[in-house]
Amino acid sequence: MCRPVCRMGCDNGVCRAPDVCECKKHYQKGPDRNCVPICTDGCFNGNCTAPAVCECHKGYLAISDSVCLPICSAGCPNGFCEAPETCACNEGYLKQDNICAPVCKGGCENGFCESPGKCSCNEGFGKETENRCVPICEGGCENGFCESPGKCSCNEGYGKESENRCVPICEGGCENGFCKSPGKCSCNEGYGKESENRCVPICNGGCENGFCEYPEKCSCNEGYGKETENRCVPICEGGCENGFCKSPGKCSCLEGFGRESENRCVPICEGGCENGFCESPGKCSCNEGYGKETENRCVPICEGGCENGFCESPGKCSCLEGFGRESENRCVPICEGGCENGFCESPGKCSCLEGFGKETENRCLPICEGGCENGFCESPGKCSCNEGYGKETENRCVPVCEDGCENGFCESPGKCSCNEGYGKETENRCVPICEGGCENGFCESPGKCSCLEGFGKETENRCVPICEGGCENGFCESPGKCSCNEGYLKETENRCLPICEGGCENGFCESPGKCSCNEGYGKESENRCVPICKGECENGFCESPGKCSCNEGYGKETENRCVPICEGGCENGFCECPGKCSCNEGYGKESENRCVPICEGGCENGFCESPGKCSCNEGYGKETENRCVPICNGECENGFCESPGKCSCNEGFGKESENRCVPICDGGCENGFCESPGKCSCNEGYGKETENRCVPICKGECENGFCKSPGKCSCLEGFGRESENRCVPICEGGCENGFCESSGKCSCNEGYGKESENRCVPVCEDGCENGFCESPGKCSCNEGFGKESENRCVPICDGGCENGFCESPGKCFCHEGYGKETENRCVPICEGGCENGFCKSPGKCSCLEGFGRESENRCVPNCEGGCENGFCKSPGKCSCNEGFGKESENRCVPICDGGCENGYCESPGKCSCNEGYGKESENRCVPICEGGCENGFCKSPGKCSCNEGFGKESENRCVPICKGECENGFCESPGKCSCNEGFGKESENRCVPICEGGCENGFCESPGKCSCNEGYGKETENRCVPICEGGCENGFCKSPGKCSCLEGFGRESENRCVPNCEGGCENGFCKSPGKCSCLEGFGRESENRCVPICDGGCENGFCESPGKCFCHEGYGKETENRCVPNCEGECENGFCKSPGKCSCLEGFGRESENRCVPICEGGCENGFCESPGKCSCNEGYGKESENRCVPICEGGCENGFCKSPGKCSCKEGYGKETENRCVPMCEGGCENGFCESPGKCSCNEGYGKESENRCVPICEGGCENGFCESPGKCSCNEGYGKESENRCVNVCEDGCENGGICVGPGQCSCREGYMKSGESSCKPHCPNGCFNGSCVAPNVCVCVVGYVYEFSSGMCVPREPASSTVSWYEESTASSESSSSMADLIVWCEKFCWNGTCVEEQCTCEPNYKLQRDEGDAGRLLCLPICERECINGYCLFPDVCACFNGGEPAAGYLCQSPDGSTTVEHSHGRSTGKNRLQWLFILVGIVSVVLSIVIAFLMCYIYKKHSYRVDKNEQKFGVYFSANKADIIRA
Repeated sequence: MCRPVCRMGCDNGVCRAPDVCECKKHYQKGPDRNCVPICTDGCFNGNCTAPAVCECHKGYLAISDSVCLPICSAGCPNGFCEAPETCACNEGYLKQDNICAPVCKGGCENGFCESPGKCSCNEGFGKETENRCVPICEGGCENGFCESPGKCSCNEGYGKESENRCVPICEGGCENGFCKSPGKCSCNEGYGKESENRCVPICNGGCENGFCEYPEKCSCNEGYGKETENRCVPICEGGCENGFCKSPGKCSCLEGFGRESENRCVPICEGGCENGFCESPGKCSCNEGYGKETENRCVPICEGGCENGFCESPGKCSCLEGFGRESENRCVPICEGGCENGFCESPGKCSCLEGFGKETENRCLPICEGGCENGFCESPGKCSCNEGYGKETENRCVPVCEDGCENGFCESPGKCSCNEGYGKETENRCVPICEGGCENGFCESPGKCSCLEGFGKETENRCVPICEGGCENGFCESPGKCSCNEGYLKETENRCLPICEGGCENGFCESPGKCSCNEGYGKESENRCVPICKGECENGFCESPGKCSCNEGYGKETENRCVPICEGGCENGFCECPGKCSCNEGYGKESENRCVPICEGGCENGFCESPGKCSCNEGYGKETENRCVPICNGECENGFCESPGKCSCNEGFGKESENRCVPICDGGCENGFCESPGKCSCNEGYGKETENRCVPICKGECENGFCKSPGKCSCLEGFGRESENRCVPICEGGCENGFCESSGKCSCNEGYGKESENRCVPVCEDGCENGFCESPGKCSCNEGFGKESENRCVPICDGGCENGFCESPGKCFCHEGYGKETENRCVPICEGGCENGFCKSPGKCSCLEGFGRESENRCVPNCEGGCENGFCKSPGKCSCNEGFGKESENRCVPICDGGCENGYCESPGKCSCNEGYGKESENRCVPICEGGCENGFCKSPGKCSCNEGFGKESENRCVPICKGECENGFCESPGKCSCNEGFGKESENRCVPICEGGCENGFCESPGKCSCNEGYGKETENRCVPICEGGCENGFCKSPGKCSCLEGFGRESENRCVPNCEGGCENGFCKSPGKCSCLEGFGRESENRCVPICDGGCENGFCESPGKCFCHEGYGKETENRCVPNCEGECENGFCKSPGKCSCLEGFGRESENRCVPICEGGCENGFCESPGKCSCNEGYGKESENRCVPICEGGCENGFCKSPGKCSCKEGYGKETENRCVPMCEGGCENGFCESPGKCSCNEGYGKESENRCVPICEGGCENGFCESPGKCSCNEGYGKESENRCVNVCEDGCENGGICVGPGQCSCREGYMKSGESSCKPHCPNGCFNGSCVAPNVCVCVVGYVYEFSSGMCVPREPASSTVSWYEESTASSESSSSMADLIVWCEKFCWNGTCVEEQCTCEPNYKLQRDEGDAGRLLCLPICERECINGYCLFPDVCACFNGGEPAAGYLCQSPDGSTTVEHSHGRSTGKNRLQWLFILVGIVSVVLSIVIAFLMCYIYKKHSYRVDKNEQKFGVYFSANKADIIRA
C-alpha cells in the first residue's frame, strides 16, 4: 500500500496527502508550517511547550497555567515588579535611589511627605493647609504673627508691649483721645474727630451759624444771633418781603420768587408768560382775548374754532399748510393731482371711496374682499380671472386643464400635478404608486397591489402563481404551470416523475438517479438499456429489437438509411441537416426556410434586390452603391436632410423655417443678435460686456453714472445729473456750512469742521475757553461768562467774592487760607482747626477762656496737678481714660474685671502674666514649659510631669509604657500594643502578617502576600496547587511531580494520558474514551470503521478516496461529483445523451452531428438569434421588442429620437443643443427668459412677460417717475433722482435759488411772494410794482433818492406831485417824430408793462389774464386776472378765484359780506365806502375804457400786432386792487 509523503515533515500531525500535513488535536500550524502545541488560555511571559503547558521565560514565575509574572528578589516596597529585578512605583510614589518614596503635589512647606498626598509637619509647626505648616507660638501673638516656633512678630502699625502682645501706634498722637488701632484715634467722651489726630468738643444738635466752644456749649458767629441753644440766625435790617435773611444783611427770595430790590422779591414764571403776565410763582394769567394753551403760553381765541387751521389773532383764523379756506372757521385739505376714485382726506393724502383701495398716492383701485386668487379685481367686489384660469368661487380662479387630470389636479393652466401616492404616466393621467413594486401584480391604488390573473398574494408586494390540483413532486412556477423538484421531471401538468440524469433509455427511472430496464432490455450503462438490431441504422437507431428508426428530423430513405427533413422547404437553398437549410451562393438566411440575396456593405435606406445589387426606398436616392440618402425639396440651410422632405439643423443651429436653420446662442444675445452658434454680435451703439450681453456705449463716459442707452447716461444712486455726461453727488438733508463731496458724504467749507453727517460748525483755532465758536475765528461767551480776551471768557459772580475770586458763573472760590462761610463770603482757615479756640486769621488760633495753648491748633483745659491715666475734661476737672478708674482726684489706674491669677492688670481689661507664666484665659496665667509637655503637663515654669502610665522620653515628651516588646507593632497606650497595618495579634505582645482568604498549601509571608509550600505554585492570590513539571495532559497533578489520568484515559508517558477505544478506529482515531472520530474526508460506516466521503455523491461513478470520484466505463468527469457520457467531438448547444450520442437542447436544432444552433421564431430585426427564443442586437442597437432591435444613443435623445446608433434627430419645434439634447425653439428669441416649449417663452426669476418674446424686470411697489432696470432695482427717468428704492423725485440741476421749489425735471416754481427771474432763480415780487424803487422782499419796496413810499397805493412817488400823465406810448410817439427807434420802444414797453411780458415791443399777458391801463398812471399797462363770475364785495385773486375785502371766505366762491354785514352787489374800492363816490367811479372808468380802447387799437396797428386786447366791463366798473399776499396783480 502507498502512503502520502510530506517532504517538510509532519511532527505532531498526520500526512493526509502529498505535502499536506494535518495537525493533531491541540496543535496548530505555526509560521514555519510545522504543528505547534496550543495553550487555550494563552501563555503570558512564557512559551507553550506542549498542549496546555506553559513554560515561563527566565526571571519569571508561573502563578497559573497560563500566566508568568516577573521576580524581584529584594521585593518592591510601595511598588510592584514590572520586569525581572525591575520595580515600578505604585500610584502616588516616585523612584528615588531605587526606593519608591511618596509624592505630595505642591510640596510640604515646613514638613515632610508621610504618604501619597499627605504631609506631616516638622516639630514646632502645625498644619495651616494640606501642603503648608506654620510655626506655633504658645499663648498666641495678639495683634501679631508667629514668625518662628515660640517667637512673635508684630503686625504692621503695631509695637511690642510684651512677648505675646502688640499694641497699635498712632503717629502724631491722639489729641483729646487715644490710639484704638494703627494710625486711627478714638475720641474721649464729649469729643468728636476733626482730623485723624485731633478730637474737638461736640455740641449735640450742632451749632448752626456758630461754633462749639466746649462740650454742649455753642457760641454765634459775627452778624448772627441765637435763636435756640443750638441755632444762630443771620440778621437783615429792613426785612425781606417774599424772602428770608440768608446771611447777615443779605436777603434771599423764597422759591418761585426773584429779586426786584434789596429787600423785595416778586413771583417768577419759568419760561415767561407769552401773551400774559406772572400772577404767582409758576402761574401765568392771560391778556384779554387770549386763553391758556400751556402753563406759560396764552394763545388767541377764535369763537367757532379754526377747523384745519389756527387762530392767528383774537377772532381771526389762518389755514394750515396744505389747506385752503372754505369758510371763516373752516379750512379743507388740498391734494395736487386729484384723487381718482377717492377724495382728499388731508393735504396731499387721498382716501379711497368705499370699495376702493390705494394703488398710488392719487389713484384708487377697486377692492375685492377675500382677494382674487389667480385673477384681478375688475370693480368693487367683482373678480375677473387671468388667462388660462376659470372661476371656482367669487374670489377664486383655478387653472384649467382642457383634457382633465385623471387622479390629479390642475396645478397651472394646461399643467397637471398628481395626487399623493400617484405618479405621471402621461400629461393628463396619473397612476398609483406602490413602494417596493408589485411582483406578479399591478398597483391598484397607492400602496395597494392586486395580483395578476392566476396569481395569489403571498405578501403585500408579492404574488405567487396558483396551480389547481397541486404539483406532485414539484412547485407552482407560473399560473397553472408546475415545475418539478430537483431530480424530477414532469409527467403530467400536475405530476413529476423522478429523473435519472442521462435518462433510462429503454427503461424507467425508479428514483432520482436510479434506472431500471424494460422487459427484454439490458443495461448498456448505468442509464441506458438498448435493443439489438442486426445491421446498421444510418442516421437512425435501433428502435426495438430488429427495427430501425430515424433520428429526429430524419426520414427513412431505405430500411437502414435515414435522410434529413426541412419542413417548409429551403427557398434559394438546400436541406443540410434536419430542420436546417443552407443557402445557395450569394444568398443568406432571412428565416429558417428562406434565403435572400446578400449585398456586401448593406443597403442603407434601401434593400438588396439580387446578390450584390441594392435598390433605394421611396423618397431616397443613391449616394453610393450601398447607401441611399433622404431627398428634401429645396436646400437645408445650415442643416441636413434628415428624412424625405424633412430638414434637421446642424449642431448649434435651430429651425427658423422648414428649410432654414439659424444659429443658437445659449443665454440669448441681450441688445444684440446671434451671428453664429454661441457667438453674439451687438446692435449699433452697443458693445460686448459678456459673451451673451451687450451694453450701451456713451461717448465721453458717464462720470458717477452708467450708460443707460446709446449716448444717454443715467446717474448712480445718490447722484444727480449736472451735465449730459456728468453726475454729481447728492447729500440728503443738505450740507450745512459745507458741500456734498460724494453720495451721502459732506465736506466742510474752509474754517468749518464736522459736527454731524450733514452739519459743519465754525472752527476757532485757539479754542474758545468758556465759550463757543460763533463763526470761523470768532468766539462768543457761554451764559454767565464775559470776555477777557479774543479766545478766553471768565466767569461772573453777582455780589462779588469776599476774600476770594469768581471760579465759575455765580460760584466763588476762596483765597489761600480762607474757606467759604456763605456763597459770596470766605473766612480764615486754621489747618487742624482751633480746638477750644477760634481762627483769628489764616493759620493763627486764639484760645477760649480757661484754656491754654498746647500747640498751634489746640487749646486744652487746664487742670492743676495733672490727670494720670486720664485727661483734663474741662478746666479744673479730670476724667479717666476708658478702662481706667479714679484712684484719686488726679490719678486713674487700669481695671481688669475678674482679676489676674498669677499676673497683674497691665492695662484696662488686659492682664499680664508673671515671669514664666502664660495666659490660659483672659484672667488666668499658667506655668509655661517651652516645647510643650506631650502626654504630660507643665507643673511649674520650665518643668514637665508625665501622665499616669507614661514615662519621660525627653524633657518635653512622655510616651506610653508596655511591659515586654510589641513585635510587628507599637505601644499604643499604657500596657496596650497595637499591630502595624496588615498585621494581626497572635498574642498580647506579638503581631503576625494577615492574608485575607488564607493561604491554601502555603503560608502568609507578609501582609496580603502568600508564599507557597515547596513543590506547590500559586493558582490564585490565596491558593497554591501541586506542580508537575511538563504538565499532565488529560490528567491532573495529584501531588508535586505526580500525575493522575482522568477516567477513560490511560497513561502514555509520565505527563500524558490518552483516551481508550476498544476494537480500534479504522481510518480514524480515538477522540475520547470509547468514541472514534473519522479522519478528515471519511465518514463513519460502523462504530469502529470510517469510509471515504465525496460530498454531493459520485453520479455515474464511485467514491475512491475522500472527495475523489472515479467514473464508470464510457463516462468522463464533468465535475468533481458528476460523470457524464462521452461523445467524441462534443455536442455544441446539445448534450451527450449516452456514450457517443448527442441530443439538442430545447429550442435548438441540429446543424450537424455534433452542433446545435438556437431557434428564434419571427426572426431578429437588426440582430441575431443568441439563444432559443432570444435575440441579441447588433452593435449600437438595443431591444425594443423580443424580435426587434432599434438604434441606441448613449445619454438619450432629450426631446428627440435615436435615428441610428449614436445619432439623434430632434422632434418638430426643437433644435439640437448638444449631441444628446434638443431644446425648444422660440422664433424671435426670449429676451430675459428662456424657451420653455416650442414657441412658448418663460421669464427668468424677477421678470414678467411684456410680449410673447420679451420679459421685462419687475420691481415690487413700482418705480414712480422711473423704470424698472433689473429685478427689484429702479432707475430714474431723465431729470429725476432717487428719493427711495421705488420713488424718483424731480431734480433741478442748478438748484432753485431764493426759495424756489423743484416741481419738475429742471423746472423751478417760486414760493409765495416770489416770481421767476430766470430758469432756476426766483426774485421777490411786489404786486403793485416798485417803479422808482427796488423790490427787496415780497411786497417790500425801497425807493430811489427823491421818491417816497405811498402806503395807499403801495408805490414810490416823487416828493413833488407829478405833472405829466402822458403814457409811455404817447411819449414814445411824440419823440418818434424826431429820433424814435425800435430800441426806444422796447425800453419804454419794459418800463410801463406791469405783470406782463414785452413781446415785439408790445405788452403781452399770460393766459386767463387781460390787459388794463392803470387809472392812477395812464402811462402804465397792467395784466389783471379774469374771474368769469363777478366778485361781490371782493376782488379777483387769481383767474376764477375771488377774495373778500374783509378777509373772509366768499360764499359760492364769489359772494362776500359788505362792510355793514349785508350781502350786496354794490362794491367799494377799499378806500371808498360811499355810494356817491362809487357813482363817480363808474363814470371815470367808462371814460378811461373808451380812451384805452382807442389807444390799444392805434398801438396794434402801429406795431402790426396780430392779437388785440379788451378790458372787460367789470374791470372798467370796479378798477384794480393790489394784493400783498400773492405775486400776481389782481383786479377787484
